[in-house]
Amino acid sequence: MIMLKSSSQIKSSGNIKSFHSCRTSTGLSMSHVDLQRLYRESLLLTNRVLRFYWIVRFWEGHKESLRLQKTG
Repeated sequence: MIMLKSSSQIKSSGNIKSFHSCRTSTGLSMSHVDLQRLYRESLLLTNRVLRFYWIVRFWEGHKESLRLQKTG
């Protein structure tokens, strides 16, 4: 992997707008990106678990209705 220390290492550095102002060049923390990713993943996991329980309840209800039809 190539590590760039400054825009002078890039031949066409004059064409790169705000090269030095990006977060990784200025050393600003990117921890908020990780927190957002973790939040989204936990939200998606919660949705998957809720959907799973909804499907289980639906399937159990379906099996119960079939059982009642056979006995009735």
